[in-house]
Amino acid sequence: MATLREDTKAEWDKMKERPFKEKLSYFWEYYKVHTIVAIIAVIFVAAMIRSFVTSKDYAVYIAAVDALDAAGETSEVWSGELADIIGFDEDDYEVYVDYSVQFGVDGTSARSDFVSAQKLTALLTSRSMDIMIADMTVFEQYAQNDCFVDLRDIYSAEELSAMEGLVYYTDAATFADYQSSEPDVYEKQAEYVIDHHDPSSMKDPVPVGFFAGEGTRVGEAGMYDHLKDTPGFQGHENEAAFGILKNTERYDNAVTGISYLVGK
Repeated sequence: MATLREDTKAEWDKMKERPFKEKLSYFWEYYKVHTIVAIIAVIFVAAMIRSFVTSKDYAVYIAAVDALDAAGETSEVWSGELADIIGFDEDDYEVYVDYSVQFGVDGTSARSDFVSAQKLTALLTSRSMDIMIADMTVFEQYAQNDCFVDLRDIYSAEELSAMEGLVYYTDAATFADYQSSEPDVYEKQAEYVIDHHDPSSMKDPVPVGFFAGEGTRVGEAGMYDHLKDTPGFQGHENEAAFGILKNTERYDNAVTGISYLVGK
């Protein structure tokens, strides 16, 4: 009885005398799965090598949650101008504006959109994100979880006073809501009537960001113009805001970045 090796050799001997098309057909019939797997593996490895070779470190990573497509054009402008301000080498570093995180135009699906929520969580836990821009329904959730830098650590009382109306405040007295195990914490927060422009409407106000209003670069970019047609939040108009994440590893650049976005 012939061995497997002998059978295989006999098959190859027969194939030597056949036309090229028959050889190709034979090869595809018996080795197509192996070929496809090999091709995919080559493409994957090539993509990884290309990503490694062409990738840059971040000078500033800005996540623009639920931003309109205008962010695509805006990112190029911001990157170029911040490069000049910060003075980093554009061959090795980049200002990255990530507008791929989408919960929907009004942010109400933030709790159910698993993919977007997981991406934000990954960006936060990996300390990749320096600045977050989002509408109030998303921004306030992260503010209540004490994720943003207190602006009093960056700006003097006089500077913050000069930016009155532009500063976003959250109420530290309600942080405990998010530490509870109640499943309706989001609904409970949404029922509060709080003016995040006005610290006097809170028990323990903390300045954690800026509103993306007129005069700011975020407002001028039109990335959140759609919020004008969305439901209000906590008794007031739903607006976009931006702040620095506490766990940023690029604090100085983040401070420069947020001051740039404020436009002052």
